[in-house]
Amino acid sequence: MTWKKASVLLLTAALILVLFLVRTCRQPEPEPVAATPRPVDYIYISPYDTIFRNCADSVFDWKLLAAVAYSESRFKDSLVSDMGATGLMQIVPRTYDRMLRRMELPDTIERTNELDVRVAVFLMHEIGAKFPFVTDENEKLNFILASYNSGTGHVLDAARYARAHGMDRSSWKDVSSVLSRMNQESVYTDSVCRNGSFNAGPTLRYVRYVQNKYKEYCSLELLFRATEQLKENLYEIHNND
Repeated sequence: MTWKKASVLLLTAALILVLFLVRTCRQPEPEPVAATPRPVDYIYISPYDTIFRNCADSVFDWKLLAAVAYSESRFKDSLVSDMGATGLMQIVPRTYDRMLRRMELPDTIERTNELDVRVAVFLMHEIGAKFPFVTDENEKLNFILASYNSGTGHVLDAARYARAHGMDRSSWKDVSSVLSRMNQESVYTDSVCRNGSFNAGPTLRYVRYVQNKYKEYCSLELLFRATEQLKENLYEIHNND
């Protein structure tokens, strides 16, 4: 590959990355916080990237945690919802305190942004354990996100209803179709449903939004890594000329 061709490739990748950044960064600015150093091997998403990476595990990728945080609080750690949910991950106090006990942490422990994210990760694992019949991790994530938003009760109702009526309870497509009808009396009064009527519209939109934001962050990281790789290739070509 000639120097000219390599330069064209690098400029093209850089242009794509810039255009992607312009599109994805059109979002409300987070409240001023102490900036975290930008690592050299990760794309920058928020001032809390280091926390998300520290709290991520083999199930919940750091970019997914960032997507949930953005969807919940727009990265505003001081946000308090009408329901009393607080912090980056918008966990209501009673759930937060219950998770602290499950994590064997004192309820007097200082609530920090990192602890907030760790509690959210623990909660998502707890939710996932309630859906052992969903073995596909990509499918299960939809169940977890829906339950994170609205609680597990109605999601489990929809799964039971799906199974009782010949649908696949491990398929989010089938279960979400039931959820979308959970405000219909013929559905929520079925003998397998235990939690009454439910307007699932906001929850279904939440799942789609988080998933789309997660895909966006993954694409952004891929573009970043591709550009870095092109820069390395260009450097090698230059040194070999």
